[in-house]
Amino acid sequence: MKPVPLKAISIAAAAGLMLSSLQAQAGPPSRAEILAGQERVQHGYDSRHQQRHHQPSRHRGADYAQHRYDNARRYAANAVRQAREAHRLGYYPDHPRWSADFQRHLEWALGVDAWKLEREARKRALKLRELRRYAHHGYGVPH
Repeated sequence: MKPVPLKAISIAAAAGLMLSSLQAQAGPPSRAEILAGQERVQHGYDSRHQQRHHQPSRHRGADYAQHRYDNARRYAANAVRQAREAHRLGYYPDHPRWSADFQRHLEWALGVDAWKLEREARKRALKLRELRRYAHHGYGVPH
């Protein structure tokens, strides 16, 4: 059996170390990439500069998807909080706006634009303000 030269072993070890470090840097895809339907592509140092200048929409798309998801989560959490407050004040309508189901609000919020989110939040806030006023003065529940 022929002895393996030390140079061949060191080259193989260096290649393995380089490959494992590249895989460790890549990591799992972020939530924004998953939501945007994009997968992470490994690029070397030389191609990063070109990618940044020639394909900026990929980064904006991922940021936009993450921002939209964060807005939808905030909207849903706020909607559930307001619905629970309305229920404590004795208001139990059948309208989906007053549902206490977080997932239902989140799914709706992911499917609409920011203007609709704002409009629904304002409608809910106005009605809640009216409910608080009625409760404060002891008028009962408004119709």
